[in-house]
Amino acid sequence: PVLTVDDVTRTYLVRRRGTFNAFNEIKAVRDVSFVVRAGENFGIVGESGCRKSTLTRLLAWLEKPDAGRIGFLGKDLASLSVRSLTDLRQSFQLLLQDPYGSLPANMPVRRMIEEPLLIHGRSSAEATAMAQAAMKEVGLEPDLANSLPVGLSAGQRQRINIARALVLKPRLLILDETLSALDQVEQAELLDLFTRLQAAHGFSYVFISHDLALVRRMCNRIAVM
Repeated sequence: PVLTVDDVTRTYLVRRRGTFNAFNEIKAVRDVSFVVRAGENFGIVGESGCRKSTLTRLLAWLEKPDAGRIGFLGKDLASLSVRSLTDLRQSFQLLLQDPYGSLPANMPVRRMIEEPLLIHGRSSAEATAMAQAAMKEVGLEPDLANSLPVGLSAGQRQRINIARALVLKPRLLILDETLSALDQVEQAELLDLFTRLQAAHGFSYVFISHDLALVRRMCNRIAVM
């Protein structure tokens, strides 16, 4: 298994209306368990408000569960040191829903793709070469390298996000409603792109969506929240 989720629970305390020190417990995620195998596309579907995005943050280790265990490549994420977790983060990447809010407005495209490599210790020359290769692989024109994201379409912005994840050679991509902001033509193009990238690199997907048709097309197995 690439990803193992065992009885994961996440609870939030919400202040009761009209009080200062009284809270209600909201169990956003309760006793969730599943396994994602190498090379597999695992779909998670559910209506709005079922806490799919909360589960996404847990899988990406942006939040920690109150109970249960999340394992990646056989390692319990809760037991890792900060340095070990930073190194492991290269192998699981999160692609978000909003193609406009997920990119810095004042950074050129090439720099955005290079930045994850620089953070993980690659040289500037190596990062530039890998960023150029990633742009070509996801279908971004070379002349966009020095452009700002202002004026780019939602599909182009999502391709930048895909390239940012791709340069780190991940074993798992977590797609949180990644295609929902795109029109049907762009959705179809990116679905084909994901299929080609998976064939070339062999990584796994967790595909989170409320769109049953997309999940049915993309995924080998489906879980319902």
